[in-house]
Amino acid sequence: MSEEIKKLYEDFKNEKDHFIKSNILHKLSKELDIKLAEISKNVNLSPSYISHIMRLKKLPDLIIDGYYSNLISITHLYIISRLLNPKEMIEVYEVVLTKNLTTIDTEYIVRQKLYGIKAEGAYMLDDEKRQISDKLKNLLGGEVKIIQSRIKSKLLVEIKGNLKETTERLKKLMDLLNKP
Repeated sequence: MSEEIKKLYEDFKNEKDHFIKSNILHKLSKELDIKLAEISKNVNLSPSYISHIMRLKKLPDLIIDGYYSNLISITHLYIISRLLNPKEMIEVYEVVLTKNLTTIDTEYIVRQKLYGIKAEGAYMLDDEKRQISDKLKNLLGGEVKIIQSRIKSKLLVEIKGNLKETTERLKKLMDLLNKP
């Protein structure tokens, strides 16, 4: 490891300013072509947290000024920086300031802008998921998993066997779905 890289790692560890940290990470990653996993290992932070810090670099100056003026928290900035469009970042920033939004409320707005989906409703109860899984397992003889997030749900069905066996089971499922 070169002396320049060692110094950058040391500067990152000692730096308190999040935006200077972002610049250091950008130099390590983009200019010196060091992989995030390696950076993560050398600074004892998770790769996802490294990505959060690096995204701060794309925030518009107006938002950065708001942070330095103590109008908005660093957590708000991490959330807002997930947006791709600077105009949308500023819109969300202004809503955060005018409505004094919490980070959870800010995350809701950002998620809505990113995915175009409102997080409404409640998660299925574990018992309900188990009932669905059990019925499908009995019908298809495979493994069933239900995954829910605020923006999508997945129903994963894994049926083991040769093509003849799995095709028969899938057709059985299709017949049941087609019944009135």
